[in-house]
Amino acid sequence: AEVAEARGGAFRARLEPCHHRDGASAVAHAAARIAADDPEVKAIACYTRTGHTATLLSGERPSVPIYAFAPDAEVRRRLALRWGVHALPVAEPTDTDSMIALMDEGLRAGGLARAGDALVMTASSPAGRTQTNMLKVHHAGDAVR
Repeated sequence: AEVAEARGGAFRARLEPCHHRDGASAVAHAAARIAADDPEVKAIACYTRTGHTATLLSGERPSVPIYAFAPDAEVRRRLALRWGVHALPVAEPTDTDSMIALMDEGLRAGGLARAGDALVMTASSPAGRTQTNMLKVHHAGDAVR
């Protein structure tokens, strides 16, 4: 699977226009589209309590890695089976800004992103209390605004 993911890019179909009827799926599609259209985007990061956001992202088959930050170890184990998803532990955020900061810090501390790297971040806002409804293009190391 790793070889196919690493070398199969030339065989990926171009993303179709968005036909999703729910907001969470549309956000996942938009994140994958941004990653496909902007060569500076290094990764997609999401915060997820249940794994739903990462599952939606995986289904879009983005051209960059998906880093799913999940506080629950069981959710992380399930996400390990999803296409393109790398599940990482994270503390519960207190608000949306701290959620973004936790993902940024986790990526940089793990050597998965360097300061200045463009990242697409998705989650629910307020953090973990609704369906996926947030998309942010963030540069690693930048202050959260």
